[in-house]
Amino acid sequence: MKQYFLLLGIIISTLVSNGQTAMKIIVMMYKDADKIEGLIAEINKVERIENELIVQLSKVKLNRSP
Repeated sequence: MKQYFLLLGIIISTLVSNGQTAMKIIVMMYKDADKIEGLIAEINKVERIENELIVQLSKVKLNRSP
């Protein structure tokens, strides 16, 4: 993910007249990339747990039906 922020920074800095400011913003995003990746990993864990709960509920519903 960090590579995308750097690539985005290079593209933005070439397009924007004040490229140095754009690069500073991208460097800040780059530093936060680890936090963002951690959040994405946590969200994925929650989604897996949620999916497992749905499967378990489906099994319970099937067991209850006559």
